[in-house]
Amino acid sequence: MRVVLDTNVWISALLWSGVPHRVLERLETNAGVIVATPALLNELKLALHRTKFAGRLEALELTPDEVLTVVLNHVQLFPDVPKVDPPIVRADPHDDHVLLGAFTAQAQMVITVDQHLLQWRHDKNIPIVTPAQALRLLSQ
Repeated sequence: MRVVLDTNVWISALLWSGVPHRVLERLETNAGVIVATPALLNELKLALHRTKFAGRLEALELTPDEVLTVVLNHVQLFPDVPKVDPPIVRADPHDDHVLLGAFTAQAQMVITVDQHLLQWRHDKNIPIVTPAQALRLLSQ
């Protein structure tokens, strides 16, 4: 199964031990393929450098670059797709790269906590789910 993890899920999965972390473990155990694009990785890199994560990274004795290296070891990369006009997620066009990456990689699931993505209605047959929903689906 090909899965896209949104930036918020990656951060939670790698810096804490809750449900997103268990999703990542389940994907590794069940030979899931986590797919990403350069745009998604760039967003993750910028997020990891935010001040609000500095204390957590320090507590884990990790740098943002070390976390990115871990991510790169977990993903299959696909090229970015040019933005489309009009945007796919009209409520937040900055979320388009997540969906475009999922379409390009022919992902079977997008995992996020972003409400704009979770509420998006689509015709591409890619479930967009929360980490808790994903964990239930991956446990079946």
